[in-house]
Amino acid sequence: MISFRQNRAVLFRYFVTGTTTAFLYFVCGMVLMQSFHWSPAEAATGSFVAVVLFNYAMHFYFTFRSDEGHLPVLSRFLAMTAGGILLNWWLAETLYPLLQSLLAVQFICAVVVLVWNLVLNWVWVFAKQEKA
Repeated sequence: MISFRQNRAVLFRYFVTGTTTAFLYFVCGMVLMQSFHWSPAEAATGSFVAVVLFNYAMHFYFTFRSDEGHLPVLSRFLAMTAGGILLNWWLAETLYPLLQSLLAVQFICAVVVLVWNLVLNWVWVFAKQEKA
C-alpha cells in the first residue's frame, strides 16, 4: 500500500511533468511555426506528437518510476491518450451547443481529460500489473 507521503510525492512529480509538458507544447509549436514555417495545424500536431512521447517518458522514468517493460506500458499509455482525445472531442461536441462559450468548453474539457489521465495513469497505465 502506498503511503500518504508517497502519494503526495507522486502528485508533485505529476504536476511537474504536466507543467513541463504544457510548456514544451507551446515552445515546440512556436519553434515549428517560426523556424520551420509549419502551418498552425502542422505545428500543433507536431507539438502534440512530441509532447505525448515526452510525457510518456517523464511519467515512466520520473513520475511513476516504472520498472516494467516499455511495450505493455506504452500500449496502455497510447490507449489512454486515444481515449482522452475521443473524450475531449465528445465533450466539446456535446457542451458547445449547450454553453455557447468556447473558453468554458475548453476549460471543462481540460479538467475532465486531466482527471481522466491522472486516474488512468495511476490505476492502470503505470500501476504494477499482476503476473498471469
